[in-house]
Amino acid sequence: MLSSRFHICGQATSPEQLTTINAEGGNTGFIKKQRERLYDKRLRPELEALFSDSPDAERRQMSQSPMLEMVADLSRSPALKHGTKVVLISDLAQNSDSVQFCRVKNDMPPFSIFKQKRVYQDSLKPQSFEGVEVDILMLQRSRYGPYCRDEDEIRRFWVDYFRANGVKSPHVIRIRHGMGK
Repeated sequence: MLSSRFHICGQATSPEQLTTINAEGGNTGFIKKQRERLYDKRLRPELEALFSDSPDAERRQMSQSPMLEMVADLSRSPALKHGTKVVLISDLAQNSDSVQFCRVKNDMPPFSIFKQKRVYQDSLKPQSFEGVEVDILMLQRSRYGPYCRDEDEIRRFWVDYFRANGVKSPHVIRIRHGMGK
């Protein structure tokens, strides 16, 4: 039986996850309610704005987007098994305390170089995604920051990232406002 899951980057799903990162604890009910609030207040408005007639791309661009951390955490999920399909919806612009793509010079080299960085090896490298199918719905932005040439640079990084971590053929589907009309 297939089940769908909703995940917001960085949001705890259990009290144990809060304890693991030395954050202030909360009970399961609080965490569930917090996830519902995040969906209602963050994700749904972002998706609605994306598909509206006049999207505000600058407002949608998150100041914190820990994609590498989220994907590494996902790779450790017991629900992720051979034959699982993962769909990521993101602009793929990594922006966390560990690494910031396109905002900090040289933080986003090609993946072949990035994978040698200590921060990747120590904390951002995921477990293998072998046997997992990955579709990426890439929300295109008008600009990605001062240090990325274009969306292709980010797309290439993530395709190489998933291939190097066991995904046979990651699919990137670019979503551009107005293309569905």
